[in-house]
Amino acid sequence: KVYPVFHMDFNGGNFTEKGVLEKWIGGYISSWERETGFETDSEQPLGLRFMEILKFAHEQSGHRAVVLVDEYDKPILDVLDVDKNLEEEHRNILKGFYSVFKGADEHLQF
Repeated sequence: KVYPVFHMDFNGGNFTEKGVLEKWIGGYISSWERETGFETDSEQPLGLRFMEILKFAHEQSGHRAVVLVDEYDKPILDVLDVDKNLEEEHRNILKGFYSVFKGADEHLQF
């Protein structure tokens, strides 16, 4: 079986500036849209866009998707004890984005 795979790697990013994390995640989503041929509404929150891509990939392939996230906590570690406001912002962004996995469970293999 060949599963749709969505891989994210936060290792190469410098998340010490405001807005970089959203651009990083948005870049992955845009790339996946090009790869799948499915375009989401760019005005929607990043997590909802990702959930729609996962659903589309599942429906198109007939197999649930696999999501791999390397260095999932790097955006927080980069600003930990350096910028409390940005640390909290990154935590909220990631929390919202990662919470998609629970809502998209029927479309995820692992």
